[in-house]
Amino acid sequence: MSILEIVSCTLMRLLFRTCLIAATSCAATADSASIVIHPKQILGQKNPLFFGGNNIYPDGGQGLFNPDGTYNHKVLELNKFLGIKTYRFPGGSEANLYRWKRGIGPVSARPNNVSGNFMSPRANNFGTDEFGRLLEKTGFSEGLIMVAYGYEKPQNAADWVEYMNSPVGKNPNGGIDWALVRAKNGHPQPYNIKYWEIGNEVYGNWELNWGSYPTQGDAKRGQGTEPFGDAERYIIGGKVYFTDQLAVTHDSWIEADVVLRGKANETRYVKFPPISLDNPSRPLLVRVDGKLWSRVDRFKPSADAHYVVDPIEGKITFGDGVNGRLPPAGALVSVDYESGPQPGFVDYYRAMKAVDPNIKVISCFEKESFYKAAAKHHVPYDGVARHYYPWAGRNAKGKTQFAWSVLRSKRITDAVVAHKNFLAKYAHPQLPADIDLWFTEYRADGFIGNAVVFHSLINNHINDVGSILIHSLYRPNSHIIDTKKGIIYSKGLAIPAFSVHSEDNFVKTTVATDSYHFQGEKIPNIFATASTSQNQRKVSIVITNTREDKDIEVALDLSQLQLPLSDYSGKLIVVNSNAGAMAENSNKSPNRIAMRKPIDTVISKRMHITAARSSITILKLQATQIL
Repeated sequence: MSILEIVSCTLMRLLFRTCLIAATSCAATADSASIVIHPKQILGQKNPLFFGGNNIYPDGGQGLFNPDGTYNHKVLELNKFLGIKTYRFPGGSEANLYRWKRGIGPVSARPNNVSGNFMSPRANNFGTDEFGRLLEKTGFSEGLIMVAYGYEKPQNAADWVEYMNSPVGKNPNGGIDWALVRAKNGHPQPYNIKYWEIGNEVYGNWELNWGSYPTQGDAKRGQGTEPFGDAERYIIGGKVYFTDQLAVTHDSWIEADVVLRGKANETRYVKFPPISLDNPSRPLLVRVDGKLWSRVDRFKPSADAHYVVDPIEGKITFGDGVNGRLPPAGALVSVDYESGPQPGFVDYYRAMKAVDPNIKVISCFEKESFYKAAAKHHVPYDGVARHYYPWAGRNAKGKTQFAWSVLRSKRITDAVVAHKNFLAKYAHPQLPADIDLWFTEYRADGFIGNAVVFHSLINNHINDVGSILIHSLYRPNSHIIDTKKGIIYSKGLAIPAFSVHSEDNFVKTTVATDSYHFQGEKIPNIFATASTSQNQRKVSIVITNTREDKDIEVALDLSQLQLPLSDYSGKLIVVNSNAGAMAENSNKSPNRIAMRKPIDTVISKRMHITAARSSITILKLQATQIL
């Protein structure tokens, strides 16, 4: 090797932390690994549902949608760079109290929804049609809708399917022709949304829904004082008797917002309609500042403390001072009532499938108890959503932080294995074939951690997973993209290695690498994922070095490619950090972690690449001959 070549190699390692070198170069300071590409052994197809995320609807989809009705083009450009393809609407916890019909029609006329996180009013300027058009007019190609379990009833969910998927002229759900409503709102053609998830994390004791709410008094989301969700209740529905629960307005559960104003014919609502009036031992009791008022069927001229109720909507209406007493301003209304009958997953499944049998209706109840109860009641489901938020090592700092980030991501395959075991254990005749596990939210820390998620799921479970959607796409100051500052955060920079720079067919790789031990588990030094175009004219190999302290010399065997290697040109693209593996981009330093510019490289049958410590290296081959 000449002096010029040595200097070139050194500069490349400083700039890109990787280099294409001879077998013996730089070996004194690096471990080694080998990768064999098997292009004829196709694992599966590249799936747009693997590249996207959850996002909440308020504030124009967290800055995606401008107040003037246009999309944020800067954000869309960053989406394109990352290869983001799938959008989960209208969100997770935030959308647990979402009603879709409030988010259609003229924006100025849309009533507010209630925040599932803060219980406060939320404007609906980014609604169903804005979501649908996003999939048509931008780089997004797939959408998944989360239906607020229990809060949005099966009939409303079926109406939503009709609005999104039915052609004008058909009214499969009866009643209002929702396809015609869509056309009047400016979109005659269906949006064709195939994937629908029922509820968000209703198995937990932190979400706001009828099955996970205190039976006495009130609670805020995330306090941990609510009861845990129950799989039987989730599947078949039921009734709950609530006592001393605050009556609320149509768009807020905040105490300051729901005090009475002393106005005529004021209305308040129970939180979880409908109200069942069938059981005398579970009566409807309404109190105004602790004093019991009486229910009547209709108001008559009097000053009595009366109210009327609409049990379906759960609406309580007071008098006007002439027909029924006017309740005092500043008073709070509390209610004892039996909530129900509330629907179960099976009711949503049947109602929505009756409108469009081609959609997939996905359960959000990820626990084993769901599979068991579904088998007991012979309830079908088209998939199960999993929210992967591993707690182990979440607060780790210093030397163990990076290792924990890799280990947590590697363990994501345990969720798929458990899902497949539950399907086998609780099989029943009503189940469709190919029930995937859908990661509709997941957490990964850093670009290496997120790369390990993709390596692990694509290499091992590409045909068992329906989606791989990050926790949040655009929440400001975290996650993938900061819509206010135009910053891509670290974990987002792993995505384009698999979405943009990988080809259509993921193929088998054989990796021989040393490992290191952490928390009693082996973590490979090297992860690798390969892909090819249909005719192998394009090839991509993504190589991730999980060592924070060592470069790894990788021997790459390309001998099984069908075209002569002399026909290929090659480029190397590197994702790395100039400030440590767990550094983060910021407004002042937006490129601490970045995807560096491609550099040309020479291709050989058995070539060597230096995968720099804590980096992602992408080798891209392009055939130059014309077939």
